[in-house]
Amino acid sequence: GLYSNVDGMKAQLAAQRTAVQTAQDNYNRRRSLAAGGAISQEELSHARDSLTSAQSALNNIQQQLSTSVALVDDTVVSSHPDVKAAAAQLRQAFLANARSTLVAPV
Repeated sequence: GLYSNVDGMKAQLAAQRTAVQTAQDNYNRRRSLAAGGAISQEELSHARDSLTSAQSALNNIQQQLSTSVALVDDTVVSSHPDVKAAAAQLRQAFLANARSTLVAPV
């Protein structure tokens, strides 16, 4: 449901933050190496592109999470879809029981 979607997005967000930090560290290392001429500008450019891509993915996940949270925000227990479904099942079970009970006259 929507709640599990939010939980999944939070996990994705944490993983992507780690990916951004890794890409940032990688870029910083490569920038130092490029300044000393140890690596080519092309390799530095690839590291910058990887960082930009990771940051874009992070922004995308943050937007999706915001959208998902907006859908479940202000939801109380009584209006939760699982609670409403359980209430409907209870009503159906009650009606089925009432219809199947035959009271004998005494």
